[in-house]
Amino acid sequence: MWRAAAAAVALAFGLAGQASALEARCAWDNLTPRTREALMAAYRSHGTDAFAQVEPSKADGDRVLAACGPAAATGDGMSALRMYVDEQGAAAWLSEHRRISAGTLDAAWEAVSVEDRWLILETAVAWIEDGGKADPAFPAYDRLNASLGLTDDEGRLQGFIWAHARALRLVYEFKTRPADERKS
Repeated sequence: MWRAAAAAVALAFGLAGQASALEARCAWDNLTPRTREALMAAYRSHGTDAFAQVEPSKADGDRVLAACGPAAATGDGMSALRMYVDEQGAAAWLSEHRRISAGTLDAAWEAVSVEDRWLILETAVAWIEDGGKADPAFPAYDRLNASLGLTDDEGRLQGFIWAHARALRLVYEFKTRPADERKS
């Protein structure tokens, strides 16, 4: 089942093209600046546990619902937003500590081989379906990290978080699409 889901995600977002953050970005843009700042500060201090530290307000949820629709404000849409926070938090860390820009990260994602992107997406789907027990496709992540010049442990960890969060976000965003759109 998860291989079929990874294939659907790969086809929907294109293995060679830039990842789309439409749904999660809409939700992010409709959080208050205070909530966005608090989430990024929580990422800096608590890493991928940021959402456990800062819960968006009901008013934030209402704005997201009004601007982005029900899929973005519940379930998989909120999971996509959590992954967007992790993706952006890791990108900010990489920018600050390793001078790797968001554009460089996007270019590395686009340049990774089709096989590696496939492995990363398969891992993301498996993590969702088995509650995070799937073994990550470490060689694929390692090759992506190497392309970014990330060789130290902390840099490699942030590179892994960035790529894994991006893949998970793509899967969650795909799952928010109506069933008829998932087949196209």
